[in-house]
Amino acid sequence: MSSPPVITPFRAPGSAAASTNGSTPTVCKPEVMTITPDLAREWTGLNTRNRPVRYTKVAQYARDMKAGNWMLNGETVKIAADGTILDGQHRLYACIQADIPFETVIIRGLPPEAQDTIDTGMARKFADQLALRGEVNTPLLGAIARWALRWLRGAKMSGATDQDPTHEEMFALLEADPRIREACAWAVAVKGRFRSVNGSVWGMAWLLLHGSDHLAAEVFLEKCLTGEACPAGHPALAFRSRIWNAREAGERLTTYEQLAYLIIAWNAFKEDRPLKLLKFPNGKLTVKTFPDVK
Repeated sequence: MSSPPVITPFRAPGSAAASTNGSTPTVCKPEVMTITPDLAREWTGLNTRNRPVRYTKVAQYARDMKAGNWMLNGETVKIAADGTILDGQHRLYACIQADIPFETVIIRGLPPEAQDTIDTGMARKFADQLALRGEVNTPLLGAIARWALRWLRGAKMSGATDQDPTHEEMFALLEADPRIREACAWAVAVKGRFRSVNGSVWGMAWLLLHGSDHLAAEVFLEKCLTGEACPAGHPALAFRSRIWNAREAGERLTTYEQLAYLIIAWNAFKEDRPLKLLKFPNGKLTVKTFPDVK
């Protein structure tokens, strides 16, 4: 029988760990600290060797800090032996932007070359977080939740805002609006009936149209799925034809374009007017021309 693996005991702060290359041992001192905005400003002045700052990420972190959603989770701010910041710059800039202190673990005394090995692992996606909480159909649920929150912020399509939701913000939305789970479950149930339409489009359509007129949404979405009992000029037929024609022509419609076409058809359906051809103003969908749901 093989011997059990040897587990190296945890070394207390300030103790020396043997170097793997025979050089002088590195002394790392982990400690939990409260980082104030003033201290963050001081430390970012030492941020001389790092990747470019992603200000959208800074904005996300700052919103979570302001909302009280930031917690001590074991992630560290890493400081080299020469005082430069190796990891944690976005948290520090977020602290300054939010003007709120945060608590974190600090590791000091790392060799500067250790930065080459930092943040090289796989980031945990929102779908992974949802699965850990026992949710189902997590990739689609996450996509619908993200799109729904961006929509509430006025970002009907990408490029309209830099405020991409954080995980905590999307969790909060799921708790505030359980209909998102209903929309996801419905999208999963029907996606096989009209495969050319993306599942997140069906989910967003369910949310938006049911929020406008629940009974009419049931009728319209069913006709979009089947095309049954639709006379010539019916908006649902116009939607189906646009999707099928794009598929036959090898045209790849984005999820935003698919949803926009569906909303245009829905608005015609609500106004009880015939619609034979779906098109965008000036032939192109933009942030300004994205249709509102009537």
